[in-house]
Amino acid sequence: MAVAKYDSQVAANFTEEQRYESAQETAKSLGGTLIRNTPIQKGLLVGRNQVIEVTGIATIHTHAFLVGNRSYQIQVTYPSGTMLDPDLERVFLESQIINYRPDVK
Repeated sequence: MAVAKYDSQVAANFTEEQRYESAQETAKSLGGTLIRNTPIQKGLLVGRNQVIEVTGIATIHTHAFLVGNRSYQIQVTYPSGTMLDPDLERVFLESQIINYRPDVK
């Protein structure tokens, strides 16, 4: 699980859509393919359900939410050729709690 705070210029210069689409570049840099980048919702926040497959190496499954200049992500990574129990994977990914308050800087 990770929280990253970006320079405010990143949020000012790139739309949320452009930042979510950067997952395509992440996949390429890993030598993989972005096979899922679909909207998901957690409370009032809309984020992305992203899956990157790096053939012969690993599958990376991420729930990502961009809020202002912060990125909240929870991720499961497992070696190629293995499978996680889909219910356990879903429960883990959905366990992410984001206590975002726009009134607190």
